[in-house]
Amino acid sequence: MGLEVHAELQGLDELASGVDALIETMHGEAEREFKATADNLAGIVAGRVPIVSGALAGSVRSEERAAGAAVTMGGMGVPYAGWIEFGGSRGRPYYPEGRYLMPTIDEAHPDIVEAGTRAAETAIERTTWPSP
Repeated sequence: MGLEVHAELQGLDELASGVDALIETMHGEAEREFKATADNLAGIVAGRVPIVSGALAGSVRSEERAAGAAVTMGGMGVPYAGWIEFGGSRGRPYYPEGRYLMPTIDEAHPDIVEAGTRAAETAIERTTWPSP
């Protein structure tokens, strides 16, 4: 009088393939969305920094990174960018939260979240899931 139950899992290979496709699509969408957001933020930061020669504003850039994008300021020819952003010497008060770059990024938090949300939604819409 034993009850025999038979269960079979189907579609595991298709699920794995679909997840791989979703991740690949999401990676590309995230790169695009975060780079566009960083490009916009770089323009905002460049417009906020003090202009003497224009070199500091010209040094503000957006860059693609492995995990998304970044906005940077300074570099070759603009060694004073950190001092302008954070101060801390020569009578300039120290601002650990920064004056231009860092506050702009903080203000943009909702835009950054929205970019990630758009990337995820677009990736989900574009991914075709294989059938078992």
